[in-house]
Amino acid sequence: VEDDGVAVDVAGERIYVLDELGPRLLAFTLEGALIGEVGRQGEGPGEFEMPVAVDVDSLGVVWVVDASRSLLLSWDRQARFLDQERLSVPYWGPGFKASQGAFLYVRGDEDRQGFTETLIQTTDGAYSELIRQGQEWVAVSSSCGTMPLPRVLAPSVIWNANARYTVSVTWPEYTLRVLEGDSLVASLKRGIPPIRITEKEAESMVGAGPLSFLTESCGMTEAEVVRAAGFVEAASPIDRLAVDPLDRVWTRSNALMGGPNLIEILSVERGYLGSLRAPVFPVAFLSGERFLAIADHEWGSSVEIWSIQRE
Repeated sequence: VEDDGVAVDVAGERIYVLDELGPRLLAFTLEGALIGEVGRQGEGPGEFEMPVAVDVDSLGVVWVVDASRSLLLSWDRQARFLDQERLSVPYWGPGFKASQGAFLYVRGDEDRQGFTETLIQTTDGAYSELIRQGQEWVAVSSSCGTMPLPRVLAPSVIWNANARYTVSVTWPEYTLRVLEGDSLVASLKRGIPPIRITEKEAESMVGAGPLSFLTESCGMTEAEVVRAAGFVEAASPIDRLAVDPLDRVWTRSNALMGGPNLIEILSVERGYLGSLRAPVFPVAFLSGERFLAIADHEWGSSVEIWSIQRE
């Protein structure tokens, strides 16, 4: 289960989970009972080739991104297929949000100098650019050939949104840009410096990033990948974001900082509210106090409901 493959309906009563291998979309009660499923492998209406993200809008319409066909498919709350439409711009990811006829997601653009991820908002086939994050690429030679690739730990767009705000990380600082529509309305900051990356730390992260294929299929060691591609020497202290229904922003410390997940909660209006440590991070909210998280186990992963316990 991936983060983008989990959503909650507008009433906070149903959990939707994408089974990408099925492929199908499953609906569960909060108690974990399966109550329905839609979709199957295929190229027809209501069928999937490569579903990658799901979200539910304020009217209860369930939207699924089929990245392979660049389509948005939709169902109502009774699991009746509504329509499928072509994405005005191909989906790259990460993240997908549907809200009041608009869709937020990331597109990717490659050129000779590198690669740019752009968070866009589409409405009625037109789109506007909200956030851009560039990556400088270098030519890397291996037994698989010579190809342009990003540096190890190259920055990506880190973002999340609720019905009102879109929030993104300004790399590599602890600075959050808060947008309402396409207007900047707030900037949230904390006195936490960027993480300074050593060569050894960069080597340890090769297997978890987009360059892992060089070690898995092209015969390179992690050290050889770092020497060939280079690495980013300063990383953001934030690697995950969530925005809850109460307009609070949740951040998770970059995994490079070690230890249990440090989660900080900030208000758009009042700034820093407090911190907590938890082994999971919100992927969708049932309320301001209860959220869904994906927990990893030896046997796989599970979608769980967590709540904030106040003393």
